[in-house]
Amino acid sequence: MALKVSGIVFALAAVGALFWWVHHALFQGNPNLTLKKVVVRSVGWWRGRSDDVARIARLKPGDQNIFSIDLSKVRSDVLAKPSVKSVRVSRILPDILVVDIVERVPRAFVYFQGNAEVLDDDCVVMTTDECVDVSPRLPVVTGFRAGKDDLLPGRVAKAALPAVELLDDLADHYPDLEVRRVSLSNPEYFALRAFYPGIRGEFDLYLDRAKLSSKLVKLGGVLSNTAKLRPNAKVVDMRCDSQAVVK
Repeated sequence: MALKVSGIVFALAAVGALFWWVHHALFQGNPNLTLKKVVVRSVGWWRGRSDDVARIARLKPGDQNIFSIDLSKVRSDVLAKPSVKSVRVSRILPDILVVDIVERVPRAFVYFQGNAEVLDDDCVVMTTDECVDVSPRLPVVTGFRAGKDDLLPGRVAKAALPAVELLDDLADHYPDLEVRRVSLSNPEYFALRAFYPGIRGEFDLYLDRAKLSSKLVKLGGVLSNTAKLRPNAKVVDMRCDSQAVVK
């Protein structure tokens, strides 16, 4: 009985060894499967930056078997870059690694126009030298307090989130309203600097935070009436309960 069990164990070990040898010979030990090319697909800053991705993920074209590459590790290495929102990594046999990158899109400057730090829709901090081209007319988010490390690349600037969410709402519902600045310095209201067709020049717009939803519903009518009746207005104040104050 003991000999029979030993024979079975030996046979299983032999099969396992044979399977490993075949797998190694066909895949990891196959010189025809040596990585030759890293292809990076994106529509922004990362487009075509194969050398950068290879360096970040420690890939070695010409000296690395394509099946020895841990795809999940490549993904996590690239995903660690602040301007990268999502990553998919795949193999194209026999020798190509494809990295598909979805990039974060800058939504606002931090504190002042032209700053090297920008925020995306999730308030992730990025630097302008490693992200999608930044428009000089990108709005500024200011008036919020950030800790010492809160504005390091890759961090989430949570204190700025109300302003970025407001910018998204305004872009969705009032695309003609061009916001130049959002200040969070007062906890009771948003203070915006904006431009609207029909109103001559920039004006200050104030929105009550506590009643923001109802103010946004009325905003379109207020802006339209202001453009028609008070085109020289410099202030549109919607902090009052009853009606907007236009000056």
